[in-house]
Parts: sequence; structure tokens; C-alpha cells
Amino acid sequence: MRALAMTWIAWTALAMAGCVLAPVDLEGRACPCGDGWVCVAGICQRDELPPGDAGGLRDAAMDAASADAGRADGGLEPDAGALDGGPDAGELDAGSRDGGSPDAGPPDAGPPDAGRDLTRCDDVHAGAIFCDGFEWPYPAGRVHWSFDLLQDGNVTTVTSPAPFFGDRALRATTTMTGGRAGIGGSFAAITSGDLWLRGLVYLPSALAVDAISLLYIGAADGSSGLAIQTYGVTGSARAATWVGSAEYYDATGINIPRDRWVCLQVHATVADTGGTVELFVNDVGLGPRTGLDTLPNGGFAVITAGIEYSDPATQGPATLYVDEVVLSRTRVPCD
Repeated sequence: MRALAMTWIAWTALAMAGCVLAPVDLEGRACPCGDGWVCVAGICQRDELPPGDAGGLRDAAMDAASADAGRADGGLEPDAGALDGGPDAGELDAGSRDGGSPDAGPPDAGPPDAGRDLTRCDDVHAGAIFCDGFEWPYPAGRVHWSFDLLQDGNVTTVTSPAPFFGDRALRATTTMTGGRAGIGGSFAAITSGDLWLRGLVYLPSALAVDAISLLYIGAADGSSGLAIQTYGVTGSARAATWVGSAEYYDATGINIPRDRWVCLQVHATVADTGGTVELFVNDVGLGPRTGLDTLPNGGFAVITAGIEYSDPATQGPATLYVDEVVLSRTRVPCD
């Protein structure tokens, strides 16, 4: 591209000096080609322009035979939003719209181009208590996952199925009955007020469910807390609290759809007495439970995602996916 630009500069300088160049016969030469020629399979051929094509360039449909498959103009200049065949190693040249200047960020194959948003934790959810979409690098100054919660399982980040947002999502896999495979983080203890926990969950159709905790917030010592679960053979949604005595908020008949991303939210008003819990599936509330003890020992201070718990007697091996987990004082929408 730099050599091509220099060629145009040289031609312009000669024209300004009053020089006239004789037509150059490019037949059979390697691309790129000049005006009046077309690149076919990497070789220049004379171009018979269609009527009205005043610019001398054929449209993208007529360039299908061109070796430069990402360009619609016979190889002269890169398309504004097409692959640029340069240092981007196959990535879309989203950072450049000027017909050839370099991307605003470093080449793809390393960190993402500047301006490409892989996480909403640095803008949309910048004020959240905890926010992570399993991307790297983490936004500056943000609390993020800091420990694994594993028992006969493993966690990793993956690109397939396509994440809800960004490039990666969490995959949690257990290999035995009652296994655990989660990832967690800590934050300053919260002992009052409103809390909203939201996560996007993908349950494969092959997953046989008995009881699995997908998202959890609780005490630092793990003794008590609040979880969003899926339970039963149909994979219904449930909110469960273990503060004082266990309370189960079963969304009977509200099943978590399979093979797609589903938004799960739980809202808690934190209090020793008179606390409330409400569960939402795809932004639809299922009615609050009231008069609960929703204050864990020492307050809410830990968050986990993945397979935080599975029934030790009946839940077999499982694989599921989680993305875009946010804990906030205010409601976090699903989009």
C-alpha cells in the first residue's frame, strides 16, 4: 500500500510539471492495475467499462474473480470498511475509514484496535460494584474475578458459542455428580440497601438439570447468601437464599430457554427483617418475596459465576456458559 501511494504521488508531481505520460501496456502484468484495467486472478486485463461507470471502477459483484477479494475496485484502493490485506491479519479494518491510513490502534492479532469496545464495564456499567464480561484486558481500576471455585470441574473462557457481548464468555464444566466449576471475586461488604445481580446464561439443550447455582452473591466465609439457580428436569428458574433458614423462590413453569443467551436478574433489599427478593427472566419480573432475612453474616462480599453449586446426590456432569455479569445498586438492564 505504501508503494502504491508513492506511485500516485510521483504521477501527480509529473502532471503538475506539465509532463504527459504515454499509456502503459499492463496486459498480463501482476496487479495492482491502473485506470482502464481490471485485476483478474492477480493479472491485469483490459477493462470494458459498463455504460455510466464514469469512475472507471467496477462494482463489487463484478470483482468476484479478483484475487483481492476484500476490494471492490480492481485492487487500486482498499474499500472503506473491507479487509485491508495489510497488518490486520484478517481482521476487519474497523479503525480506518480513510482509504488506507493505519488503524488507530496496534495491528490485530495482538490487543484489539483502539475504539473497539469489548466490555461495557468501562462505560455503560462503569458505576457498578462489580462488572466483568470475561474479556482481557480488564478496564483500569475495576474489581474483577480473582479466584476459582473448583471441585471435579474446570472453567475457561471461550469464543463459541458466540458470546453475548465482546469476544469471550465463561465456560464451566463439571465431570462428576455434585461437581463445582466457578469463578469468583470479592468486594467491600454491603449490609443494607438495594442490590441487583445480572448475568447472561447459555444452557445447552444437552444439559440435564437437577439443581445448579449459576450466579451467587454472599458472605465472605461462604456461610450464607443469595443465588440464581436452575432446577428440575425442565430447567426452571429459581432464586434461593441461605440466610437464617433457606428460602426458595421457585419460578414454577418459567423455564430457562436452551441454546440461546438468557438474561437472569435478581433484586434484593438487604435487611435483617423485612428484606425482599425478586427474580427476573429476560427482564420480566416474577413478583417479589417479602418479609425475608436477606443479610448474610458480615454482609454481601463475594460474587461467583459458573457452577457455584450442584446437588451432590443428583446433579450429574454439566457444561454451561455465562457472560456479562454485573452487580449494582441500581437495576441493570438486559441489553
